[in-house]
Amino acid sequence: MQERCNQANQEREKPLIYSHITALALLGAELPKQTRLSTNALHVAVRNNNARYQQQGIKRLRWSNGAGLDQPYIVGDVQCVPPAVAWAQMAQYLTLSELVVLADSLTRRDKRMKLCERNDFVILLAESGLFWGKQKCKKALRLMKEDTDSSQETRTRLVLRQHGLPDMEVNHAVYDDAGDHIWLLDMAFPDQKVCIEYQGDQHRTDKHQYRQDNIKQRHLRDMGWAVICATAKDLSSAEAKLDLARSVAKALHMRLPPKLTGVCRYLLEEII
Repeated sequence: MQERCNQANQEREKPLIYSHITALALLGAELPKQTRLSTNALHVAVRNNNARYQQQGIKRLRWSNGAGLDQPYIVGDVQCVPPAVAWAQMAQYLTLSELVVLADSLTRRDKRMKLCERNDFVILLAESGLFWGKQKCKKALRLMKEDTDSSQETRTRLVLRQHGLPDMEVNHAVYDDAGDHIWLLDMAFPDQKVCIEYQGDQHRTDKHQYRQDNIKQRHLRDMGWAVICATAKDLSSAEAKLDLARSVAKALHMRLPPKLTGVCRYLLEEII
């Protein structure tokens, strides 16, 4: 991506400020899974429609808000908007769920993958003017969790919220009886001792990971935890999502609400 952007800059007198998906790629972020924005062209932020680019392969996207354009990030020899700004720019092209997934991915627990903090989003929304999707960003901010480990874990958490289940902790720490070993739970309701563990393909194909998962689950159950494992199949259809939510609700000794309100309703609507 840096090479493509450098090449595009050589054909212009003034360097471009890259934005949206191009900025995310330059920053090394995990790219959105589903978006209405084409990924073939290089995305460039401009303040108004008069800033026209006739250059082939460049997609000019109006960003009248201007946040991030005066003090862009420098990646190699290329300029791009900061991570929080790229996230806000994507609100127009992502569902609410995927906007939350993107926010979580930018604030990973792994310091090598962490590009910003939740407070960066808070400051951006507080200090910037109006832009398309700002209200959606505010809703996403209520749903995001800092220091998560994977986008599929986030999608699992949002599916449960979508069906009316209460908020849950992420990476909740549990110590064994001796107090010398710690288990991090993907998603947990600590008071009820119920946890949800997302298992990707590597949990099945990697023998070491498979054994570690079994040991972890055995110890958790010995300590009285109800462990519910979720996979990609549980997120593959409306019926599968509902079945997963019912299993978690049963472990919590509660029923799914017949009528959704607040953030649960927002997730269900999935307005772009």
